[in-house]
Amino acid sequence: CLSCASPLYQSGSGQSKCDSCAVGAYASGSGLTVCTQCATGTYLTDAGLTECSLCAPGKFQNLLGKTVCTLCPAGSYVIASGASECTLCGTGAYYTGVGAASQICSYCIPGTYSSQYGRTALSDCLLCGAGTFSGFYAQSSNTSCTNCALGTYSTTLGANSSQVCTNCVAGTYGNATG
Repeated sequence: CLSCASPLYQSGSGQSKCDSCAVGAYASGSGLTVCTQCATGTYLTDAGLTECSLCAPGKFQNLLGKTVCTLCPAGSYVIASGASECTLCGTGAYYTGVGAASQICSYCIPGTYSSQYGRTALSDCLLCGAGTFSGFYAQSSNTSCTNCALGTYSTTLGANSSQVCTNCVAGTYGNATG
């Protein structure tokens, strides 16, 4: 009897021929009785090949034995080849596209913040509340929004400067910040 040569295998006894592995699996070696599924981060599109290919940057595969890689969803990216998961944009940032192959996340603009990872739109950045402002990009918490000083107030949402804080008018006072 002859050994099955790579990329073929035979799992049964008494057979007259060798078989090809299913797409997403390979046989690399001779005399094999099983095929090896492609690992996470890899794929195999054609039967009869002896190794899997790495997922390209911007794509991932988190399952075994797959024939394609998946684009990273909005709010994430992957820089390296062979990824099994994408990296989420950090707090204070977002990304609207899919398949990002670089750390391309955009920052929340001054007057806004986001405390969550993987945000997908500028509208996911929340506005600083009335009586507060923030002049910085990429803020991750409402505590990044600074209160208007004592004796001033503001009704503006999403303010990016202390210039929105207005002095209390004559005959009134403000004894708290914001």
